[in-house]
Amino acid sequence: MRLATGAPTPLGATAVIRDEYAVTAKVSGQRVIMRAPGAPMRDDTRRRGEHWTTGQHLAPAGTRVCPAVVSAAAAAEVTALPVRGPVRANVLLTGDEIRTHGPLGDGQTRDALGPILPNYLRACDIRCDHIWHLDDDRDLLRSWFELSTDADLIVVAGATGRGAADHLRPLLAEAGARVLIDGVAMRPGGSHLVAVLPDGRVLLGLPGNPYAAVAALLLTGPALVDALTARTSRAPMWGRIAAGITGEITKVLPVRQVPGGVWRTAGPVQTPHLADLIGCSALAVLRPGTVRGSLAELLPLPR
Repeated sequence: MRLATGAPTPLGATAVIRDEYAVTAKVSGQRVIMRAPGAPMRDDTRRRGEHWTTGQHLAPAGTRVCPAVVSAAAAAEVTALPVRGPVRANVLLTGDEIRTHGPLGDGQTRDALGPILPNYLRACDIRCDHIWHLDDDRDLLRSWFELSTDADLIVVAGATGRGAADHLRPLLAEAGARVLIDGVAMRPGGSHLVAVLPDGRVLLGLPGNPYAAVAALLLTGPALVDALTARTSRAPMWGRIAAGITGEITKVLPVRQVPGGVWRTAGPVQTPHLADLIGCSALAVLRPGTVRGSLAELLPLPR
């Protein structure tokens, strides 16, 4: 009996042979189907439940819920999964000079971070619930921290430096927040910080410059998601760098892959925008002493 792929076998069937392995022939004047010469000796019957056993673990705890996990769960008749996440974030952009709409006035600059920040947050598995824009006013910033919210994470862009208009660190101290990361030895993005507010919310402070903010977010954002969801950390991505660097501080530079599989930096980076990321597919974390041809950690850029 000829069957369509995936159809149930008829009662009494003993084996299934693939159509391309079968030939017709006449034996004693009757037309019969037989195995083609040289075809492998195999039974292509699929048996119910052959892929799973009772109590089998489909994925270890801490696995990111990806399309493969969803497909496996559906195939194994698992209709519900205990999960943590997604991590939800409220985002606050600070800066009197930042303008989102209309013509620029004297001393103003266009918001080149707000429109793209949700995309980079998604690349870190962080869902952006809302973006607020706030002037560099200490009282307004303090009031905003006191707002009730069900977000897991607060992302503040700007005010992370130590200048006269940078109020984030003093306000965190006044609020009794516990600072976990107070700057990172990297450039750009070294002023970013991580703190836990008294109500348990986590705060990620990013530099105001778009490129510095993106570098800091891609470096630290995934680690925050791992901590908040008990997700198993993904193995770093590594690439061989075509040129070395000098200096005594880690540099984060955009790179593109060239023929031969090596990664080449795009040269000096301008931080007020992301123009230098055009055509690049990753950021390279180049630690002091990185020489030509050595391996460096790569932070994939979202498409």
